[in-house]
Amino acid sequence: AVRRSAAGAAGTAGALALALILISGGPLAAQSDDESIVIEGTRIRDNVPYSGNRADSSVRSSQPLSETPQSVQVLDDSLIDEQRAEDIGDVLHNVSNASQGNSFGVAGALESYNLRGFEVPYYLVNGLRSLPLQDIASFDRVEVVKGPASILFGAIEPGGAINLVSRKPAGETSSRVDVGVGTFNNHYGQVDLTGSLNEDRTLLYRLYSSVRDSETF
Repeated sequence: AVRRSAAGAAGTAGALALALILISGGPLAAQSDDESIVIEGTRIRDNVPYSGNRADSSVRSSQPLSETPQSVQVLDDSLIDEQRAEDIGDVLHNVSNASQGNSFGVAGALESYNLRGFEVPYYLVNGLRSLPLQDIASFDRVEVVKGPASILFGAIEPGGAINLVSRKPAGETSSRVDVGVGTFNNHYGQVDLTGSLNEDRTLLYRLYSSVRDSETF
């Protein structure tokens, strides 16, 4: 019994000595110091495809959307171009809590949409009220503010607001012509021209024109 106790005590002392070596940075710990692990990450929130990071025109602030105390969804021009959107309804299909309301009139002249169950009877263009009939291709992005925002836009429905931001002139000369056909004998054409009027690029211009002809069902 005495021999077993002595062997057990020796084993316990050996385990304690090994633990002290590891804690104090002994030979076993020194071998792992030469190895390093590098972890690289990317903030997906700031680089979401088809989505902008700011909504300056809607929330009246230059803060990123992640720091904005309001639910805002921004759809940029890459989504509008690649989806071949013809009207605001094609873009709003990508917005959560948005649904089709009235769709009376020719070419959506009296279209309306619902945000969080409340009808949005009109749109905002660069923060100002405008008529529903708008050519979506002439805008740079669509900003959807969800929830009460009357402190920003005045008397609006509590469901939110839909703000369309116009394309800005660019310093580099660029031109684009787009034509297409669709169902119900739909034909359309678009011309977009932009550039500078002087060498210093202090005077910029942008000219956009479109035409559309379509029959009903």
